[in-house]
This record gives sequence, C-alpha cells and structure tokens, in this order.
Amino acid sequence: MTDKLEFRPRKQRSDDPREATRLALEAACERAGFDALVVAVEGGEILASCGDNQICRALADKTGEVGAAKSQWQDLLEVGEEAYEATIVSVPADEGAYFVCAAGGERARIDEETVNVAMAVLRIKPKSTS
Repeated sequence: MTDKLEFRPRKQRSDDPREATRLALEAACERAGFDALVVAVEGGEILASCGDNQICRALADKTGEVGAAKSQWQDLLEVGEEAYEATIVSVPADEGAYFVCAAGGERARIDEETVNVAMAVLRIKPKSTS
C-alpha cells in the first residue's frame, strides 16, 4: 500500500446520492479491473455494490464466514460454474466492521485507494490505526 494517492478526476457526477454512490463504485471497479465490488456488513447485508449481481451476492454472503476477526481473506469464490479470484478486507469503524469485497480482475487485490473510495461513498470513516 502507498501513502500517496494519485488524483483521478471523475468522468461522471450526480447530485443524487444513490447515483453518485453507484458511479463512484463503478469507477473504482473499472480502475481496478474487478468484475464486482461490494461494501457489506457482517452477515451479508449489502450497503453498496457494482458489478454482476450473483457475484456481489456471493461476496456479501462470504462476509459471514470471514468475520471481523480476520483482517483479510483471499481465495477462489465459486459462483455457479465459474470461479473468481476474490478478496475481502475487514475495515473497522466506530460503528463496527465493514467489508470491502472484490472479485475478478488481476487477483482481485484491494488496495488502499479502493478501500478509501468504498468507505467514502458511504461516508464511513475507518478507525485510525495510529
């Protein structure tokens, strides 16, 4: 992970909060080359997502198995007859743990910028580790 994030202007904007959330996640998903990107809470409730609905649901369901105790899970995620490289990162916040989940792309690596975008679209501030 890097301390310095590169500024990337948004291609599309919206005044509608739901639409703005979708656009921000889609941009992060596109930048990283993911098939799906999800922000969920433990137990599988999806707070925001973009990408294939079946992959998003499978990622969110996996958060119950991963749990907040693990900071990261990475493995193959089977969806129907397909398998995707997937990563789930637990992000502690004052309100509890949130999960940023990704599948597909180049080993579905979730970097600091992707976590920041995912949390920002929901206006969730991760707990400081310092």
